Amino acid sequence: MHMKLGSLCFALSLVTGLGCGGDDEPVNNTDGGSSDKPATASDAARGDTAPAAVKYTAIMIVDRDTDNVMCSATNGPGADIDAVELQMGTTTVGVGKLMSASFAMGGTTTMTCMDAQCRGADCKYSDAMYLQRITGPRDGRSFPDATPDEGYFSLNGGRVALEIGDATGNGTAMEIKSGMKVKVWEVDKSYIPSRAPMSCVCAPERFEVYLLTSRTTSVGAVKLGGATFDPANSAMCTSMGMQAGGLEGCGTTTFTVP
Repeated sequence: MHMKLGSLCFALSLVTGLGCGGDDEPVNNTDGGSSDKPATASDAARGDTAPAAVKYTAIMIVDRDTDNVMCSATNGPGADIDAVELQMGTTTVGVGKLMSASFAMGGTTTMTCMDAQCRGADCKYSDAMYLQRITGPRDGRSFPDATPDEGYFSLNGGRVALEIGDATGNGTAMEIKSGMKVKVWEVDKSYIPSRAPMSCVCAPERFEVYLLTSRTTSVGAVKLGGATFDPANSAMCTSMGMQAGGLEGCGTTTFTVP
């Protein structure tokens, strides 16, 4: 069985507000990333505005879709995150800093798929070995045959935090400033046909995005809004009850930094 992410204790702590006595540690990232626990969604919900004096250096993405997914229909439950870009105007000035991603269970969803529940008894794209795929430039692909998909990580009811490097994912963590845009690439309809076959369902999936002052804390976190969906997903996102300009992503989505 693949290594799974997080623990029941941590999930319960989000509901009850009780800690886990220091025993609930995040998964060790097998590709060499940090093992620090990212901020919690419940803590982040307390943040509304971005004080001018605060410096934001990390992004948190929280899954919102495994409460609606049928585990048996997929090997990648939850939002399938390919890459995160920081934009100034129409120019990409940074992407996820290489090897900076950390993950923990406990998004705002109601379930997590286990291996035995997924297609072929394998939720493989939510395996810890694929976590660092979300760092660096966009490179996600889905294939029509037995060739393994590439370049993305499925959140499966959890949350991921990462820093932003330069346009190649290298260098020191960049500051995320007011007026910038954060674009989250999620494997969706826009990937057809250049990065996914015509046969791919590639349904857009939901998530939330927060600014963090540090990849390891949610104190003072800010939930991003002004969501702009990729045109390829607009009809399906509307049918899902999603609203452009809102506080949730639906497939590949661009958010505004306040």
